[in-house]
Amino acid sequence: MQGVAAIGGQKRQLFPRFHPLGQDLAATFAQAGLATYRYDQRGTGESKLEPGMSLTVDDLVADARGALDLLSQRRETTGRDISVVGYDQGGLVAMRLAATDDRVKRVVLISTPGRSLTDTRAAQLEARHGPESGPALRELVAGLLQTRSLPPLDGMRTELRALFPSQQASFLADLYGIDPAADAARVKAPTLIVVPANPAPYDPERLAAAIRGAQVVTSTGTSPTLVISGPTGPDLSDPTNPLHDHGSGPPVGKTPRDTAALDRMSQFLAPRPS
Repeated sequence: MQGVAAIGGQKRQLFPRFHPLGQDLAATFAQAGLATYRYDQRGTGESKLEPGMSLTVDDLVADARGALDLLSQRRETTGRDISVVGYDQGGLVAMRLAATDDRVKRVVLISTPGRSLTDTRAAQLEARHGPESGPALRELVAGLLQTRSLPPLDGMRTELRALFPSQQASFLADLYGIDPAADAARVKAPTLIVVPANPAPYDPERLAAAIRGAQVVTSTGTSPTLVISGPTGPDLSDPTNPLHDHGSGPPVGKTPRDTAALDRMSQFLAPRPS
């Protein structure tokens, strides 16, 4: 049984148990004979950061490498190929892991930014909150990158507050300073890039140009999501909410499951004949 480490991203969630896309991927991959490992990133879900502890991008990569360690030691996956699946900014972690760990044999990047996280988030926020939201984020990030600090929450627009917790300013400065294409150029494993029906905020072609032989799959249907997900509460208009669609449009009441994209991922990750 092949092993797949699933690395999520929105609100720095790594496909916790309630994440519908993570749940759907795990079930789909299991049906294809793939074992998956999902975990709460430190500082989210049941993984708590101690007061005063800071987080770094290297910490996230180290945690993902720990997932590979676990998979490689399981009876079901010992000696089998291991792949990583990264969602949103989790794809940035997946690329860094794949570039530095030869155990990663295949990579799937779902809605992973191909340009700066600033450009991607600005496009998403403008689609959800109007044209003033994007420039506000850009101004905030510019100050963050220069000072590695953040203004008080009451000095931010409401939709930006969940994205920029002040205690993680240094981590966020590193994260928003990443050029995804530079990391992508270091990935040697076969890579599948999956993007929503509206791929513009993600610029998948920039990633594909950097990763030799990478394939791009665009979700089909009327919505950019891969699973049935829709608004169950007022917070789902917030792009940081882990239950929102993985596209740049607002959540919808009911979204057809994109079985074609799910099948394509399963086939890409499936065991190869020896």
